[in-house]
Amino acid sequence: MNWKWVLVIVLMVILFIFALQNHEAMNIRFLLWSLHTSQAIVIFSSLITGVIVGMLLSLLRKK
Repeated sequence: MNWKWVLVIVLMVILFIFALQNHEAMNIRFLLWSLHTSQAIVIFSSLITGVIVGMLLSLLRKK
C-alpha cells in the first residue's frame, strides 16, 4: 500500500475521533445567513470542501 494512502487513512481516523468528541451544537454566521448545527457536521463539511478543492487544484496543475 502506498504511504500516502496510509497517511490519509490515519488522518481520517483522527478527524473522525475529533468530530465524535465535538458533537455540541454551534451557531455559524456568514453575512446575512445564520445556521445552528453540530460541530461534527462543520468539521466534516470543511474536510470535504478541502478535499474537493485539493482535487480540483491537482487536476488543474496536471494540465
